[in-house]
Amino acid sequence: MTVLSRILGNFKTKPKTPEEQLADLAQLPMSSLIEIAVADESVAQRLGAIARLDYGPTLIALAFEGALTGIQQGARRRLAALLDDGLITLEQLSADGVEPLAQLAVVGFCEQDGWLERLLNASFDETLLYQIAIEGVSARARQLAVERIEDENVLNQLLKATKGKDKLVYKVAKAKCDGFRERDQRAAETQVEIAHLCQRVDAHSKRAFDPFFATQSAQLQAKWSLLKHAADAQATARVEQALLVCQQTLDAVLQQQADLAAQEVAVLKAVEAQGLLIKQLRLRLASLFDCPATEAAMRSAQEDLVACREQWEEAGQIKAAKKADKQTFSQLSEGITFQLEQLQQQGSFRDQLGALTDLIATTSSDNAGEPEGAEAFESLRVRLKTTSLLPDAVLPQSV
Repeated sequence: MTVLSRILGNFKTKPKTPEEQLADLAQLPMSSLIEIAVADESVAQRLGAIARLDYGPTLIALAFEGALTGIQQGARRRLAALLDDGLITLEQLSADGVEPLAQLAVVGFCEQDGWLERLLNASFDETLLYQIAIEGVSARARQLAVERIEDENVLNQLLKATKGKDKLVYKVAKAKCDGFRERDQRAAETQVEIAHLCQRVDAHSKRAFDPFFATQSAQLQAKWSLLKHAADAQATARVEQALLVCQQTLDAVLQQQADLAAQEVAVLKAVEAQGLLIKQLRLRLASLFDCPATEAAMRSAQEDLVACREQWEEAGQIKAAKKADKQTFSQLSEGITFQLEQLQQQGSFRDQLGALTDLIATTSSDNAGEPEGAEAFESLRVRLKTTSLLPDAVLPQSV
């Protein structure tokens, strides 16, 4: 080798290291990155380019259509990073034809929590959830999928498919299936209770009222409130009709009790009214001895007497007066009528007493036994006779 050759050899470009080649990717345009990502170059170069790709058909194809597992995972990691950064959404992946199972492979690489739950919550397809529970790569995905399955038939199929193969999914599916069996057992027991309650309510509605009727009606009503939601239309109609009859029986008894209570109150008021009317007549009779013989005074006394008699009759229709009270009222009524007649015929008691006093004063002792004086005295004596109906407390001072 000549000296010149050796000198020129020192100026030849040295090949770049893999690290330098990866660093150069950051300077390349997107079109160049796409070429590298899909080319048959080194896996490291392709993965480096894929890690810088924007979202698009190329990245989707690399994630789900490539033959190399490493390249697929690299593309899925890139999609996951775009999801974490908020540059794409699950809805966007769905719109671009990425199936839920494929999306599941992407969210498995996401660093942020919650992507798996969001993906499963967005899917209401029980068949898809079944498929995820069977084929999901991560245990977390399979568990979340089976937890969201509510169809009993799908769960039973899953139980058979995972028995002896996937303990986690089998355990969750079995717990849910056991829950369905317990639910069905409780439902059957509830129907037995409803049938028994129908018989009890029917029998109770046909019973005569007794001290325990209201309490038992309330207990049956409370029991029905707990079971009503599970009863069919026939049982509902049967129980509610029987309870209606029970309520009608209670209402009738309560009304009867209310009527009796009202009657007792009315009787007490009637007896009280009778006593007050007797007292009122005594006061009216006593007042007539001091009453002037005017038309207005006599009319007022007569109207008062008529009103008292009417009230006495009304009270008597509710409660018959005692024999002694009835006699007293009659005597007072007759006494007032007599005193009103005396007022009209003789004038006031004071006037009649004054006339008799004057007559005695002007009559000589020889004529003291004459009929005129004796008649006046007898008339006054008869008028005073009604005072025997009055207690001392109400006797007029003029008597």
